[in-house]
Amino acid sequence: MRELLQVNVGAIKQELIEKATKLSDIALDNAYGYGLSTDTNSFGYKANKLSATYGLHEFFYGEGLGINDIEAVACAVHDGWSYAAYHVKDPRYLTQPHKKTNRVTLADTPYSKLPESEKEKDRVIAIAIIDFLTSYL
Repeated sequence: MRELLQVNVGAIKQELIEKATKLSDIALDNAYGYGLSTDTNSFGYKANKLSATYGLHEFFYGEGLGINDIEAVACAVHDGWSYAAYHVKDPRYLTQPHKKTNRVTLADTPYSKLPESEKEKDRVIAIAIIDFLTSYL
């Protein structure tokens, strides 16, 4: 398990996390046709929520190159997804153990070493979060 970004979830308003989670879900569905996460107990929903939370944390508290630093936010998004891969139990692991293996392998890979196709998924979420937040500035 690699070391992940440390995030103070309590520093981010819950309604902002929920909105970013929903926007991330929509953005991923638009880009990849994943479908929307309607079950708040599913791995997909929890991974989206953690990805959004980490992305928000980077946007507000990170040391990136400013509010439009897509790569810094995408890196944080990957850490949020990685946290989910390490800690969220998915019932499908019982019948599809390779799912956990594949997820942990990706989680063990730092953002900078991911294939472009995986980085792009994190960027989709990062862009959705940045666009949402900068629309208020």
